[in-house]
Amino acid sequence: MQCALCRKGETSEAGHIIPHFAFRHLVKTSPTRFIRGYDNPNVRLQDGKTRHFLCPNCEDILGRWEKIFAQNVFHPLHIHHVKRDRDYPTMSQFPYGEWLLKFCVSVSWRSLYDLMLDHPEEPLPHGDNENAKQALTVWREYLIGERESVDAFPQHLTIVGSPVETSGIANTSDLKLFFERGITHSTWHNPFESYVFTKMCRVIVAGTIKDQVRPWKGTLVGPDSGHFSLQEQVLSGVFTSWIRSDIAGMPIARDRLSERQSEVIDAAIKKFLSKNQGDADSEKNDRK
Repeated sequence: MQCALCRKGETSEAGHIIPHFAFRHLVKTSPTRFIRGYDNPNVRLQDGKTRHFLCPNCEDILGRWEKIFAQNVFHPLHIHHVKRDRDYPTMSQFPYGEWLLKFCVSVSWRSLYDLMLDHPEEPLPHGDNENAKQALTVWREYLIGERESVDAFPQHLTIVGSPVETSGIANTSDLKLFFERGITHSTWHNPFESYVFTKMCRVIVAGTIKDQVRPWKGTLVGPDSGHFSLQEQVLSGVFTSWIRSDIAGMPIARDRLSERQSEVIDAAIKKFLSKNQGDADSEKNDRK
């Protein structure tokens, strides 16, 4: 099978749609050491979706950008969030180079490519199919060096924290869980805006398919180097409606969870909490 990116090499092994480092973090910090999806919550997983669509050379290229992003942004961000230690200060900004846009484009390209392959007969709302096809072409050409910019299909990056509440979402536990640990990719649209969203725990990349109103502020990923600030960002209303829709699926998935699997999860959480309490008590004694 021909590589979907360079269209020269042959695919040899399955590659991740959403970067593997996000799932690795999720599994490592899960009380059960497993993850579960909305579609079939009774099946325990230890990794995300993969697909045969890249040749080894293209996998390596995308992997290099993933590694830089993981080392400089994802891991420092999530280490602080898990440990809450003074050695890991809260990230308000981070330095970046060309790798940041390359990473974001690669994430959006893979997500949109995967979604359109899975739903070839399902047209996007508001006539956005042609825009999506053009976005895929522009992003692919940018990734392989055939163009220098992404033109009308820019990338936005935001980091979410632990919100206390959000309008329209009553269950704050689901809200917190989704913001801190949700991993997903989907498109969301209104008549004037369309995006492919890829969420990797607290990191969200929004690849633009159509934007006629330009509502985002402080989120645009530039092609050069600089310091990316995580403060004073303004997000699109489409972003908010996408979040509400995704969180709405969480109680539905819970209702499909079998009694046996619920017991497995409860037992794992109790064991996890007991171990953590023991570690905390031991640390207190060491400080005395």
